[in-house]
Amino acid sequence: MPKTFLKMPLENISVEKKLLIGFFLSVVVTIILSYYLYDSKINMRKSTMLIDTNSKMRVQVNCLISSLNKLETDRKRLLLSPLGKDSVIYYNHLLSFQNNFKQFQAFIKKEKLDVAYIDSLKISINRDLANLKKITTSNRIASIKDTDSFKNEDLLFVRINTYLSTVDDQYEQKSLESFAMYQEDTNDSVFHFFALIIIFMLLLSIYFIVVFKDVSEKKKLAARLKESKNELDTILNTVPSLIFVKNLEKKFVMVNNSFLNYFNITKEKILMNANPGLVNRSDQWLADEEDDAVLHQKIALKNIEREIKFSDGKTLWFNINKAPLYDNNNDLIGIVGAMNDITKRVEYENMLRETRKELEALNDQKNKFFSIIAHDLRSPFTSLLGFSDFLIDDFDELSEAEKKDFLGQINTTIKNVLELVNNLLDWSRIQFNKIEFFQAEIPLQDIIISAFQSLKMSALNKKIELKSDCPEGLKIFADENMIETVIRNLVNNSIKFTGRNGVVEVRAKERKEDVLIEIIDNGMGMRKDIADNLFKLGLKISTAGTADEKGTGLGLLVCKEFVEMHKSTLTVNSELNKGTVISFALPKKQS
Repeated sequence: MPKTFLKMPLENISVEKKLLIGFFLSVVVTIILSYYLYDSKINMRKSTMLIDTNSKMRVQVNCLISSLNKLETDRKRLLLSPLGKDSVIYYNHLLSFQNNFKQFQAFIKKEKLDVAYIDSLKISINRDLANLKKITTSNRIASIKDTDSFKNEDLLFVRINTYLSTVDDQYEQKSLESFAMYQEDTNDSVFHFFALIIIFMLLLSIYFIVVFKDVSEKKKLAARLKESKNELDTILNTVPSLIFVKNLEKKFVMVNNSFLNYFNITKEKILMNANPGLVNRSDQWLADEEDDAVLHQKIALKNIEREIKFSDGKTLWFNINKAPLYDNNNDLIGIVGAMNDITKRVEYENMLRETRKELEALNDQKNKFFSIIAHDLRSPFTSLLGFSDFLIDDFDELSEAEKKDFLGQINTTIKNVLELVNNLLDWSRIQFNKIEFFQAEIPLQDIIISAFQSLKMSALNKKIELKSDCPEGLKIFADENMIETVIRNLVNNSIKFTGRNGVVEVRAKERKEDVLIEIIDNGMGMRKDIADNLFKLGLKISTAGTADEKGTGLGLLVCKEFVEMHKSTLTVNSELNKGTVISFALPKKQS
């Protein structure tokens, strides 16, 4: 635990701070070392100056002793001389000694030296020298060796010699002490210098060990980061999602290989580019709005599915996710996003919706089919059984008119059943794609006449006039059987809903590219809501005709399917109690 505690602060200190601390310690140690070196140098200089001063002092003392020895030699020579002719030489040496003594005094005063008894001895010596000089000067010509002062001069020389010897011994001792201090200061300086050098090297070594360890750890961390980056790059470049990163200026700073390959673009072209021109302006504006929401509101946008139109005109669907990107200090630095192409999924969903609609339609058709089988097909047979039972049970009792009426009812019911069965067969073949579809150029007038022939009796029963207004020789490009079925069913439907003495007309109008075919009646007509839903499956809109004719509405659905197979549509225009016009167009020739 203590090791960890001591270790943590160093690990938490950055390299820059460690370098700054090391520099600061180096400066401090250098200042301390320089101070000790400077102080040692000052002390050594003082010791050197003191030794030099002591040496000069000893030189002065030795000069005085030498002068004093010469003066004493001249004095002895003068005493031995019978005529005293050496008095002049003695006098000159005396003046020389006096000058040297003055220089000695000036040196002591200049150097501010502390010489014991110098003041009292100086006064005594100067007085005696002055007296001796006076005596010598006054007796220059006569012999001075007989004077008492001259004879007592030995005492003066002894005093001076003693004094100088004392001074010389004193300053010799001081010189030795100064030299000892010099050696001691030198040793201390060397010791302090090497001690500081060792301390400095120790601190420097510790510092470099710490820095080296930190650098080693940084290198290991950098290696791990590089390895992690390579792993992350491998993962990002492996996933099929289109991953991107944008900075605060909404410029791309990173995209994975899937992104580059999908848009067939290079990194140089897309990186640091806010609008690389991949999509059109409206989609780019929408993307910028999303980016602003992420950056300013700091929210994540998830599972945005929208259609994007590219600059080449291609339109695709994408699932888009965007989120704010933060650094280690939790500062916002950009946007990270991922896109997935969901075009196939959307297409499959659309196909599923269409299939569902088709299945729902088929289910409605199934229900309609079963309804027709269960009700519309069963009811006619019930009527047939009823009429046949009457004829069988009461045949002899029935009059001829009643028998004829029952047979007529049976005949009408059989025709209705036949019509219903034909429509069921046609409708079922359409639903299961079993019907043959063959287009050719055919004369329209022949189809109309054929349809009228099959409906002639129905029209005569209600005294309805069937009219045809078709230019002779007019041809259409269509399937003959289908178009005849359409015209026959539509005319039959008009006969049902037209009263006695009415008119049903088939009119054909030739146009530039096609032929407009209209089935017109002056029957009972219908409301607009019934007309709008006339051809919709599953809606029970069938009503009884003017002669109480029954219908299922299935024939109109067959007409709708057949006309749509010709890439046309049935149009209904009807007015209640005035009549109905149903029209469709067919091409004149193959396109």
